[in-house]
Amino acid sequence: MHPTMGTWMMYSAMSDMAMMSMLMNRGGYYYGGAPGTYHGGGGNFFTGMILILLIVGLMWVLLGSASRRY
Repeated sequence: MHPTMGTWMMYSAMSDMAMMSMLMNRGGYYYGGAPGTYHGGGGNFFTGMILILLIVGLMWVLLGSASRRY
């Protein structure tokens, strides 16, 4: 039933999904993996430092070889 007009209304899957999502979010519910526990793809501190050192070293070699040409 329509809440204000009191007449029958067609079922809407989209509005039902939006309402369910909003109500679950307010109540602290979720589906899928637990929020805030993603640990993939980042590596650790040492992996990041090695990557930064490789990039800086590559730039140093490229800039050094470019400066010798001129």
